[in-house]
Amino acid sequence: MKIYTYLNEERIEEEIDEAEPSDEGEALLHRVDAAIRRLDVAEASIKSVARVLDMNAAYLGRLFKAKCGASLKDYIARERMETAKRLLRETDWKVYEIARRVGYLEVDMFYKRFKLYTGVSANRFRAEVRAREEGMRCRASR
Repeated sequence: MKIYTYLNEERIEEEIDEAEPSDEGEALLHRVDAAIRRLDVAEASIKSVARVLDMNAAYLGRLFKAKCGASLKDYIARERMETAKRLLRETDWKVYEIARRVGYLEVDMFYKRFKLYTGVSANRFRAEVRAREEGMRCRASR
């Protein structure tokens, strides 16, 4: 386990150092993404991302807003929702398991946030994705 964590952290550090995006906003976004991957989206918060990046949390929040045009809190929430969507597509986990996996201890809050983000409930999202996939398989088999 320690080897995996060490290797994972080393790999992320290399990604941060190797990337030389054309503007500061892209560079910051890249560093924040790497920190979220290192932490796991469920543990990501402004404070935890700042800790990984060795920055002051308030400063990171202001800098992110100035360089990227959105709040870091909203960006982390979006990453959680995108991870939830991926898990709904790729796994058979129950919605409450996915909610906990992406950092929501209160499943009701996850349901509300997911519906606000996608416009449909988590169960409906999964059903629609699977129906589309099934339709594609049927057309491909003809």
